[in-house]
Amino acid sequence: MANIKIIFVDVDWTLYDHKAKCFNKSGLRALNKAHKKGVKIFLCTGRPYRSMKGVGALDAVKYDGYVCANGGIAYAEGEYVVKNLIDPNAVKEIITIAKKHNLVVEVMPPDDAFLVNEETDIVKRFYENWVEVKPRYQEYNNEEVTSMLLFSSPEHDRLFKKLPVYFYRFFDEGADIYAKQYHKGQGVKAILDHYGFSKDEAMGIGDDIPDIEMFEQVKYSICMGNGREEAKEKAFYVTEPIDKKGLKKALKKFNVI
Repeated sequence: MANIKIIFVDVDWTLYDHKAKCFNKSGLRALNKAHKKGVKIFLCTGRPYRSMKGVGALDAVKYDGYVCANGGIAYAEGEYVVKNLIDPNAVKEIITIAKKHNLVVEVMPPDDAFLVNEETDIVKRFYENWVEVKPRYQEYNNEEVTSMLLFSSPEHDRLFKKLPVYFYRFFDEGADIYAKQYHKGQGVKAILDHYGFSKDEAMGIGDDIPDIEMFEQVKYSICMGNGREEAKEKAFYVTEPIDKKGLKKALKKFNVI
């Protein structure tokens, strides 16, 4: 019988059903039931903190901490276990280049976000189509920065290639910028080390390719039935899709609830 003490759970398409445009109620209830039994619950997402908060994840479920910004941040019960920051000089240079080419940048401190430069059509489309809350506009004033979102088309990528940052284009009109390349697995391992938990005591639930790195750090890796085939192939177990109570069924199968 599994002795699971901690669960890492992805947000998009694992907890949040984009087709239904809401969090899956059976999944939330199952996680809250596990938490009540003493299992630690950690959100584990590629979203930065403010995006995770904006979509409502931090209010949807009882949790003990989170891994966000794709592993760049790991937070446990009131303290940062991992906090990767972009060099302030690099932040300033990115903003300078963006302004020169009339591009907008979302700057993300550890628990906040703001937009720099005037709004563009790309920015409007992003906040209309994604489940996001548009942050305020303000100038950068040497705040700590964990990540940035550059609103631009691929033709602008060349402008930023020489900068000492990791540049990842995740859709045609936007690219994430980090201090370096990191992944969910790094944040998960840091949390496990923080508590002294082994892989055998950990479960990870996700649906997409970035979740594979999380799967590698836990014994009980669960892929949602609606997940990518690449993730299913790496998972310990494949459950039902999000809209078929897949998360709840997985927790029951492994006697977590």
